[in-house]
Amino acid sequence: MTVEQLKRCNAVMNDCWKLLAKFGKKIEDMHESDEFMEELFEDAKLIKEKHGYDQFVKAQILAVVNEIDKQVREIEAIKRKAKKT
Repeated sequence: MTVEQLKRCNAVMNDCWKLLAKFGKKIEDMHESDEFMEELFEDAKLIKEKHGYDQFVKAQILAVVNEIDKQVREIEAIKRKAKKT
């Protein structure tokens, strides 16, 4: 890889890290709201527009969205379990 390619990959990963950090902090409080997912997808779209949408960018964005979705499902499962007891 060239230095420019490495810089681009780094920029994409940094933007995806910021996306994960931003929404990771909001999961507990906002995961049930429509605005949470709308904002997540809008921010992901901005990353796509900023860096293009090749396989690398797509994989990084999907990894973040999938991780946030996983965390949301885990929180919901814990809440459902707590309601049953």
